[in-house]
Amino acid sequence: RLHDLFRDYLGDELELRSQGSIRELHAKAAAAEPVLPRAVTHWLKAQCWEEAVALIQRCAEPLLAEGGYAMIERWLAQLPREMQQQHSEVAYLQAMCHWARYDFPGMREPLQRARAGLRRQGGTKKLAQALIMLAHAHQFMGDLAASAKLLQEAECYELDLPLRSAFHAMSAWQALADGRPDEVAPALQVLI
Repeated sequence: RLHDLFRDYLGDELELRSQGSIRELHAKAAAAEPVLPRAVTHWLKAQCWEEAVALIQRCAEPLLAEGGYAMIERWLAQLPREMQQQHSEVAYLQAMCHWARYDFPGMREPLQRARAGLRRQGGTKKLAQALIMLAHAHQFMGDLAASAKLLQEAECYELDLPLRSAFHAMSAWQALADGRPDEVAPALQVLI
């Protein structure tokens, strides 16, 4: 409700006058803030990293749908370096931002980190989704052998309808790229 410059001024004044308790105040503000992107900013300023990541995940899908990947990347960049490198959900979000820009080479490394972390955690749906996305990236970059191996791994998981559709579409592309045109129609027929 306040102009951004005035809000920044008030924030700076608060920081000067309440040394030490600013993080607690940001945590309280985050918990009370109904606008999710603003709440994320407060969680980050409070250095409540897990809360921030959980809320970024809630915001990610709608933001990515409207091209807001730069905002997600700015939030993720504020996380501690260790968390950026080792947290599977953060790696997955980084990959989704690359995906939104069609940066297939850039999405490989974060997806590989997400895949490793999700395997350790036993996450199945998100792991299957990461495998399919990683296969997609490899296909676009011409590494058909790696793509085929990833699709084979993804097939071992129970896939919901959207993931199953993506899997079969990717399988059809893989068969076509591998020179197996007789397998394209059966892969696509499953989608009907």
